[in-house]
Amino acid sequence: MEAMTRDGELRTAAHLSELALKWWRECHDEFVPTVGDNVTIDRALMFHYTMSAVAYWWRLGRCGESPGRVQEAFERYAIARFIHRCGLSPKVRATEVRAWFLTRYRAIFPFFEERFDKTLAKWQTDDGQRLLHLWALQLVMEFSSRRFDLHDKERARRAVLAVENVWSKALLQILRLDVDAVAVSVDPMSNLAVDAPEGWLATAGPPGEFYDPALPEYHVWITVVDPLVDYDGSDPMVVARDLAHQPDRTAGSSVRLGPDRALAVYRTSADESGVPKDDRHWWLLERRDNCLQRAVFTLSVLAAEADPRATDEVAALWQARISAAQFRSQHLEGQAPQVLL
Repeated sequence: MEAMTRDGELRTAAHLSELALKWWRECHDEFVPTVGDNVTIDRALMFHYTMSAVAYWWRLGRCGESPGRVQEAFERYAIARFIHRCGLSPKVRATEVRAWFLTRYRAIFPFFEERFDKTLAKWQTDDGQRLLHLWALQLVMEFSSRRFDLHDKERARRAVLAVENVWSKALLQILRLDVDAVAVSVDPMSNLAVDAPEGWLATAGPPGEFYDPALPEYHVWITVVDPLVDYDGSDPMVVARDLAHQPDRTAGSSVRLGPDRALAVYRTSADESGVPKDDRHWWLLERRDNCLQRAVFTLSVLAAEADPRATDEVAALWQARISAAQFRSQHLEGQAPQVLL
């Protein structure tokens, strides 16, 4: 099998993490009402199990190849999305929780892998079905902190089925996964070329939207704005200073990128639907052919989840790439940028 590109590996890992989160949610939503609201559920262990099922079948389907960067990226993406989905206390740093979760997952995966191997070895026999059923029953007890009442046979059957379904879905869908289709790079054409930071991917949704699956508290939007055709030809720094120092903007500054290029930088913190934000913005300006070429970049930040120091690092990384971005020619407003991954 021909090796995937780096972009293809990351997109495959992102897709696998989406499947893990989807199957965990389906298992969780069936499991919780079955065992009862008075039972504390170990959601982390349940997700470790789901991740392990996805990772196991992915590795098996690669016919002995080293899973390499796909599995490593899958682990980071799945954990980050799970924690983002579950929410964090404002007093807890996401980076610390992710590190703990990854350490715990890597410690427990060999145990799950051994159980998967034993089940698969006898899968086509009655013993295989019995092994899976008994293991699922054990997991039901572990997920429910051993407080589930097994005397209710119907509830026990539904709980076990919810656990077994994760194995079945992974078996059926991961082995049949069309890697080439998943790994197709999104490459929207436009008149702006941006060398996106490593790990950042263009979404399959609206053009100009980018994300790092390992950092779900951040998104980037890029919009190429219609050029000013009646521009008076003045220094772009003048426009940059005006853009950076508006009443609703803080930490405004302007950066000269050359005799005909400038960058306006600022922050906004207005809540969106009650969600605290700490967004970073850049306007890239370039004087060319009696026009002022313009593109606006926004790093959307969920302030309650993001570590301020990590946000500064992400912003600095993007600012370096934005500063090197190149307008190609005259363009139409709203065109998506070409992102070089």
